[in-house]
Amino acid sequence: MIFFFVAAIGTYVHHGRRRDTDNQFRHPVRGTSAFMVSLIVGEVGGFAVLLAGFVRAQLL
Repeated sequence: MIFFFVAAIGTYVHHGRRRDTDNQFRHPVRGTSAFMVSLIVGEVGGFAVLLAGFVRAQLL
């Protein structure tokens, strides 16, 4: 998760320097799609782990 946080901040800085922050997907760089898919999987997976822990602690 820390990798994704650092990578996202780096991407924001990169787009800020390019002054194209209105739509970061208009001219994507190589690897943007793969990064976004892995970010989504990581976020959903992380939430699933937290939710499973909550359910286990509260209901089981």
